[in-house]
Amino acid sequence: MSKIKLLGILLVFTIVGGMLAGCTSAPNTTEPDEPAATKLEGKVIVDGSGTVYPLMANIAEEYMMNVQPDVSVQVGRAGSSACTARCKCTGWKSWI
Repeated sequence: MSKIKLLGILLVFTIVGGMLAGCTSAPNTTEPDEPAATKLEGKVIVDGSGTVYPLMANIAEEYMMNVQPDVSVQVGRAGSSACTARCKCTGWKSWI
């Protein structure tokens, strides 16, 4: 058998062995418990662009139900222009 064929066969076995080793299941490890979060209470009001309202509403609901149930999060969607007016900004030039 020539050296090239022997190297080819050896290469194939190495590749197949590596693939099979990668397909084995990982050992069962448990993640350490997360430290307990500080219990909060109160109200948070978020207002802004209508394009991010659906995302913020879902995040607020998840937060109130599963993370901090004693915190009330109100999400509004007044729009970007309403928020700029509320900040008494006259447009992007006032920030320069």
